[in-house]
Amino acid sequence: MRASVRDPGHIKKSGRISFLKLNEYFDPSYICPTCEILRPSDSRHCYICNCCVQRFDHHCQWMNTCVGIGNHGSFYGFLVSMWLYLVLITYICVSNFNFNFDFDSVIVCVQAFDLDLDQKTAKIFFFSTILTVLAFVVVFFLPLTLLLTIQTLNFANNDTTQNRLKKKTVSNIGIEVQ
Repeated sequence: MRASVRDPGHIKKSGRISFLKLNEYFDPSYICPTCEILRPSDSRHCYICNCCVQRFDHHCQWMNTCVGIGNHGSFYGFLVSMWLYLVLITYICVSNFNFNFDFDSVIVCVQAFDLDLDQKTAKIFFFSTILTVLAFVVVFFLPLTLLLTIQTLNFANNDTTQNRLKKKTVSNIGIEVQ
């Protein structure tokens, strides 16, 4: 939650220098024509939020905000906690997936919802619920693991996804990048 409500590092327009003056004195690659501001080299314009973000990593659709200098650490913590949550859910589901399970508690649970099910149907209901939860875990676990790995590499190398992609693109066209 913290990552989605913190300012990701939006660069505010100062209003002191006109856009035409910026173009006269500064390299155009450091000027955002949309925001009409002078921006640091590691910032980018987010076309979804329509503003420049300092140390821009990416725009996260799940949080509906950019990930930048102001919330990158919180975003990483969010990813780690979600990954650990999926591991915990997997452990709970797998540990309950034995056929010697005491179904009295399942029957009580089913009866609490006013479902008139016999023990065999309750077992089918219980195991199908576990399998459904595990299917959702599998669907989210692999992409989340990939994203967590990428963000861990970013933190280890003090880099952003945008900078890594820019370096990769430049090296693919034959320019050596340090």
